[in-house]
Amino acid sequence: MQDELPPDARLALQRGNLIEAIKIVRDRTGLGLKESKELVERHANAVEGEPAPEADEWNRLLSGGAQGLPAEAIAALAQGRKVEAVKIVREATGLGLAESLKRVDEHMHGERGQSAPHGAFDPMAEPGRVPSGGGVKWLAIVLVVAVAAAVFFFVSA
Repeated sequence: MQDELPPDARLALQRGNLIEAIKIVRDRTGLGLKESKELVERHANAVEGEPAPEADEWNRLLSGGAQGLPAEAIAALAQGRKVEAVKIVREATGLGLAESLKRVDEHMHGERGQSAPHGAFDPMAEPGRVPSGGGVKWLAIVLVVAVAAAVFFFVSA
């Protein structure tokens, strides 16, 4: 059954450790914090032997993981209408604006469950190195200062 918690999460829930269960669900399913919390709480409050409330909705979220987008949202993206796709995801999932936007962006960039913190992945990047690229800018600044100094000295002499 798709809407069941991972075994580790069920054990944590049985021990009364709700936070640990939520962390496990997030790690194993790729759902966001809000969705994981609601899923764990639904299972904590469900009567044994009965499916958790709104199991169909959770099955849909779990089957798509963090990347599940409604077909209408994918169609809107194919037509270049990102804002409409975000609105569709919000309405279909009940997520907030930021989480809906994150899911649409992840879908657009083909990322699976995690987004790059600073744009696209650069295989040549060196950790801790500040990117340069201001050489031309500094050359122009030095040239302007030199011309200004020359004009000042020639005019005052």
